[in-house]
Amino acid sequence: MKCGCKISHYVEIADGANLHTSGTFYNLGDVLNAHLICIFSFAALYLQRILLHMAEQTDLRLSPRYAVGTLDGTGWKTDYPLTVDGCLIMLCERGSADITINSRRFRMKSGGMAFIVFDMVAVPVYVSADFKAKFISLDFNTAQDIFFLITSNRFWDYIYTFPLSKLDKVLTEVVERWFAIGVWTAENCSEVTAETVLRNEMENLMLVMAERIESHHGVLGTNPPKNRAWLI
Repeated sequence: MKCGCKISHYVEIADGANLHTSGTFYNLGDVLNAHLICIFSFAALYLQRILLHMAEQTDLRLSPRYAVGTLDGTGWKTDYPLTVDGCLIMLCERGSADITINSRRFRMKSGGMAFIVFDMVAVPVYVSADFKAKFISLDFNTAQDIFFLITSNRFWDYIYTFPLSKLDKVLTEVVERWFAIGVWTAENCSEVTAETVLRNEMENLMLVMAERIESHHGVLGTNPPKNRAWLI
């Protein structure tokens, strides 16, 4: 008569998935093999969950200084402030999201662009199930370097008054191409090259935005440039 021991493994993943294995084993080698099988099975199941989530949401991180990709708001906690280290720019592709910024409520819909800076208090209060947006985020030091070089007080007055705004059709196409360049660069270039290109593209976008804003107000060139660091 053989004497053995029965070992059961049960693991649970945060989203509710679980894996259960059991068996009777008669020597230490069998026990260790069963344990390894369970570990690898769990790892495969966990990896599958990660890949499924990545299919819906991509975040192409280049370094601690930059991140580009798409988001669907699943990582946001309703009624909790967003973590913005330096600057977060989003372009809504579909669905909608309601966000309060410095206690003012805005709705971002398809074609809407958000420009959120580290000292804004941005709190998502509603995100539709089909929400999807392209994004690029910068860390504090990188954002400050860019802000210092190219912005004026009139530009910042506008951004803090209208952090979420609806783009016209032509500007939407321009910004979509700008985001596409960022994503392609992140996917196909080395980290060093990607960082340089994205920094340049960020400066280019903000230069265009600043000129469009000042031109819209009809006083382009009449206001001495005052970078944001000077204002603070």
